[in-house]
Amino acid sequence: MSVVALAIVNKDNVPVLVRTRADVLGDLASEADRADATKLVYLLHSSLDIIDEKQNQSQTREAYLGLLNQCENFKIFGLLSSTKIKVILMISTSSNLMLRDNEARNILKQVHANYVEATSSNPFYNHGDVIKSRALEHAVKQVFATP
Repeated sequence: MSVVALAIVNKDNVPVLVRTRADVLGDLASEADRADATKLVYLLHSSLDIIDEKQNQSQTREAYLGLLNQCENFKIFGLLSSTKIKVILMISTSSNLMLRDNEARNILKQVHANYVEATSSNPFYNHGDVIKSRALEHAVKQVFATP
């Protein structure tokens, strides 16, 4: 399993945190990772429509939405919280290790818990602003480091 992108989107569909593998690796990122970053963000953004459809169709209130989309060499998983915060995870299917559904659920719930902690523990955070939290950044880097 190789995480290639992660996004947290607020209730107004405005991204408050978007990270790709190139962002996390920084100077160590390959040229291919840097070139794909814009494409990956576009694919993440397009999955918001699928989340809206699932939100309108769903009768149960399970936060984990499961597999949203599978395109090219990527699988996109999503989580929709009760406050309409969306967490989207994109993994590469080109590696030998595949991500199980319960592993994706755990990663998304952990990222959401870190987001809640980062926003609720900062009295100066305005909801909807871009998140600047060292603890959340560390948690996101751990997601990308997961084998």
